Amino acid sequence: MSIASLLREQIADIDSQLPALRQQLADLEARQAQFVAQLSEIKFPVLTLPHEVTLYIWSFVLEPWNPVYEYSEYVPAQPALVLASVCRVWRQLALSTTELWSTLIVSWPHTGPVYSILLASLFLKRSGSIRPLDVDFRFIGRPEHIQSIQVEEAFNTLKPVEGRLQRLRISYDGQGVDSAFLDPKILPDALPKLQVLDLGSFRLSDKTNNISTRSTPRLSYLRVESAQMARRLGLSPCNLVTLVLSCVEPVQTAEMLSAAPRLETLHLGKGRSEESVTGASRRRLGGDLCLVHLRELSCLHADWAELIDRLSLPRLESAILGYSLDTRAAAAFTLCIRCNPQPPLRELTIRGIAVGATWRAIVCLPPTVSELTLDALPWDFAHTAQFCQDVRTRLLLPGLKHLRVENWACNYEDPATVATVGLWVDTVASRWIDRTTAKSVNSASPESAPPPVRLKSFFLGLSNSDDSDWHIKELQVLDPLRKMKDEGLDVRVFIKNRFTCSLPI
Repeated sequence: MSIASLLREQIADIDSQLPALRQQLADLEARQAQFVAQLSEIKFPVLTLPHEVTLYIWSFVLEPWNPVYEYSEYVPAQPALVLASVCRVWRQLALSTTELWSTLIVSWPHTGPVYSILLASLFLKRSGSIRPLDVDFRFIGRPEHIQSIQVEEAFNTLKPVEGRLQRLRISYDGQGVDSAFLDPKILPDALPKLQVLDLGSFRLSDKTNNISTRSTPRLSYLRVESAQMARRLGLSPCNLVTLVLSCVEPVQTAEMLSAAPRLETLHLGKGRSEESVTGASRRRLGGDLCLVHLRELSCLHADWAELIDRLSLPRLESAILGYSLDTRAAAAFTLCIRCNPQPPLRELTIRGIAVGATWRAIVCLPPTVSELTLDALPWDFAHTAQFCQDVRTRLLLPGLKHLRVENWACNYEDPATVATVGLWVDTVASRWIDRTTAKSVNSASPESAPPPVRLKSFFLGLSNSDDSDWHIKELQVLDPLRKMKDEGLDVRVFIKNRFTCSLPI
C-alpha cells in the first residue's frame, strides 16, 4: 500500500469519528448553558430577603454618633463603602439608600486633599437633599502642620448643605501643648438644624477679636476650648443640654451657665487657665448659680473651685473629680453638696487625687451614693486606711453597692502596698452579706431596722511594675475574694504590668 493510500484511510477514519465528537461537544455545551442558567437563577439566602429587611439589618452596622469626650485617632471603615462593595445587588441598594451616606467621616491630609474632596462630594451627593447630616472631619498632623487653608477647603465642601448639618465635629490627631487655630468666618452664619457642635481643641486665631452672630436655635451639645470661644463664635447656649469646656475660665463660664437653663451635663477640663482668679474676678462671679437640671458634673482642675463653690445643683446624680484638684477644689465641691438638703448623688469618681485631698468631700457624701470609683490614686496609706475603716463600719457610704479601685500601684515586695490590697479586700468582705445572712435578716420582725445595703460588685485593678504577675496571683490576701465570688458577688481583679493584663480569680 502506498503512502497516499494510507493517508486517505486515516483521513476517512477521522471523518467517521467527527460527527460523534461534534454531537458530544454540542451536548456538553448545552449542559453547560443549562447549568449557567440554573446558577444565575439561584440567589444566596441573604439576597432573597426583601429590601426592607436588608435595610433593617444594615441599621445595626451604622456607626452611631458617639457623644463621648475622648475619641480614637483612627478613622473607622464607613458602612456605606463597605456594603456597596459586597455584590451588585447590595451596591444598587446601598447607592439608593440615603441614610447610609448621611454620616460622613473624612480625613484631611495637609497635602493633596483631592481624595478627601471627592469622598466628601460622593457622600453629599448620595445623601439626598433632605436628610440631616452628621459630619466628622479629622485633620491629619500635629497642630503646627494644620493650615487655615486646609480647614477652609474642608468646610467649603459643606457650603451646599449648611442648612442640613445636624452634627459637626472637627479634630486633629496631634497631641501636645499647642493647638490648631480656627477662623470663625469658616463656620456658617446660619445652622438651623445643628444639634451637636464639637470643635475639639481648636482655638480661635488671635487676630479675630470680633464677636460673631450665629443662628443655632437647636444646639444642645457643645464642646469648645473655652466659654470665651463660644461667646466669640456667637453660639447660643439657651438650649444646651451638654457643655464640655477644656480651659479654665470661671468668670466667663459663670456667665455662660447663667444663660443655659436646660443644662444637664457639665464637663470642666484641665486645660491651662485663661483667667487669673483674683479678688476682682471673684466679685465678678456674682452670687450663687442654681442649675436645676444638671445631673452630671466633671471637674478636672483646681482653679474651677471659684466657680464650683457658687453652684447649687439640686439634681446632681453623678460627679467626677480628677487629676489636678486640691483641697480647695474638694472643699468647693463639699459646699456644692451641702447646699442641697437632699442631694440625689448616686455616682462619684475620684481620679488621680490622694484620698487626703478629697477627704472633706468624701466625709460629706450623702447616703444615696451607690457607685464609687477610685482611679489612679497617689500613695496615701493613712487616709486610705481611715477611709476603708469608715466604709467597713458604714460611717461612710452606707448605700454603697458598686466599688471600683482602678490602677492601684502594687509592689509585691513592699509589705505596705500589699497591705493596702488587704484593706480593700477586708472592706469588701465587711460589706458583703451572703445569702444565709440576708435571709435571716429578711425574716426578722417588721418592726426591726431595714437590712443594710448589700455590696453587689467589686473591681480591683492592680498596676504591677514587675514584668511577671504570678507573685501577686499567689497572694493569699485575694483568697477571700474568691470565696465571695463563689457566693455570688460580682468580683473582677485585673493585674496589669508592662506586657500583660491577667485575671487572677
